[in-house]
Amino acid sequence: MNTIPLVTIVMATYNGKRFLKESVESCLTQSFKSIELIVVVDGSTDETHEYLKSIQDGRLILIVQENQGHSNALNHGFEKARGKYWTWTSDDNLFMPNAVEIMVAVLESHPNFPIVKAGYFKIDENGKITGKSTYTFTCFLYTAEGARKAGPYRHEYREVNDIDFFMRFLYLAGPVYQLNEYLYKFRFHANSQTTKLSGKREFTSLRMHYDLVTRGFEKLDLKKFFFEQASRAAIYKDSETLEKILQFAIEKNMTFQNELQKQIVYLKTKHGWLFNRLKKAIWSRWFGCNLFIRRIFNLGYVSSVNKEGR
Repeated sequence: MNTIPLVTIVMATYNGKRFLKESVESCLTQSFKSIELIVVVDGSTDETHEYLKSIQDGRLILIVQENQGHSNALNHGFEKARGKYWTWTSDDNLFMPNAVEIMVAVLESHPNFPIVKAGYFKIDENGKITGKSTYTFTCFLYTAEGARKAGPYRHEYREVNDIDFFMRFLYLAGPVYQLNEYLYKFRFHANSQTTKLSGKREFTSLRMHYDLVTRGFEKLDLKKFFFEQASRAAIYKDSETLEKILQFAIEKNMTFQNELQKQIVYLKTKHGWLFNRLKKAIWSRWFGCNLFIRRIFNLGYVSSVNKEGR
């Protein structure tokens, strides 16, 4: 491809042949044609490489490397990026046909916003829509300039590397423009990275937010956050993560470490686990109802600075 593309899409894949064809096609068949798709094959041992080599499209750029993890694969892909605007996707998810076109139009017409994000449909392994959301950074497009300010995806926070990146991006580069449209399909299945890493997220998220707070990138009540992460881990009876959270508090000499230790001992009891689960269920139902009311009155869909976390 001789012309410089306006948009770069990076896709990191590791043994993702099952859904890869559909995901690649959702990129290359976009209504917006000035794109390049950089696929980083991160040590795959299936037929991924052979399939990608068979694609006859000059906009596809292939990088093959030994397995180094998702964060490093994304960074290596973006090192080759030529676009003014960047995004990335996974080998099991799909862009809607006009997703890139709509998001490019937003950034082109709103230069004060270096990033735009849209809603997404939740789908199962067969592609059936099971829900939708606008909450997280799942479908997005951002400026290359903003990405360079934010810095690379950090492997040490690989289970939440997207959250870590976007927190730094919003602090260092500027606000996000929120779109009402649902422009992406996010697939939930047994082998997805979201499913595989769910058990490790609480502790990694704790370390990441601690880092961002101590560096001044985020304002957060660390005591509440430590207790919240412990509460999340306790629901799954994850004693290993609970112990890691406590040891991290001790390592960082947090003033509330003794109080946290007592709470963790309580959460491990049958009564403590049951009470914690009930409290979470009530909160989840209240939050869902509140979100529904906001949507009815269109209170949640505005262009704004959204400093979100998961």
